[in-house]
Amino acid sequence: YIEMGALDGLRFSNSWLFHVEFSWQGLLVELTKENYDRLVVNRPHELALVQAGVCKERTNVHLVQGHSAVSGIWEFASPEYREKWWPNVLDPKYLPTIDCLPLQDILDQHIERTEHGFHYFDFFSLDVEGGEWNALQSIDWDRTAFGVLFLEAPDSKGLERDSIITYVQRRGYGYLGEKNNSLWFLHGDFYEIYSHVT
Repeated sequence: YIEMGALDGLRFSNSWLFHVEFSWQGLLVELTKENYDRLVVNRPHELALVQAGVCKERTNVHLVQGHSAVSGIWEFASPEYREKWWPNVLDPKYLPTIDCLPLQDILDQHIERTEHGFHYFDFFSLDVEGGEWNALQSIDWDRTAFGVLFLEAPDSKGLERDSIITYVQRRGYGYLGEKNNSLWFLHGDFYEIYSHVT
């Protein structure tokens, strides 16, 4: 699995059950140092733990350190999100800058590929406070796949949400719908891939 927006690996974790009950391992990515330091203590037996911001292309971005579950990247947050969670940030030029890199670069650096040069994960949880669209665009979909993909739904129900759904569908995933403020997708060959367990 991949969990982006892993926080401390326990609180609000979408992968903890798989790790504890089934001994699964995966890649956990967390943006803030505070959460990452706790993640290292709480989940030491994962395939990889990475502190990073994830962007379509390598760049520098502004980090907003809010409440631990709503810290994020200024450039990716909607105006509504900024107003709700970061009302005291008036000018981003005073925020710290951090490196932001493509998810595919993180995968290539930290996760061993299959014999065919491919990355495959049973599920991908993507909850990065407005950066979901950028993160999706940073994946090389010809070399990386997921059985199940779910991501936090954008604050707005407009163009970005529809663009995300269309984008993921065009990469071979069926859209299952929205549940618990997340958009859910299933790999087009899910039942074939998992025929031994379904």
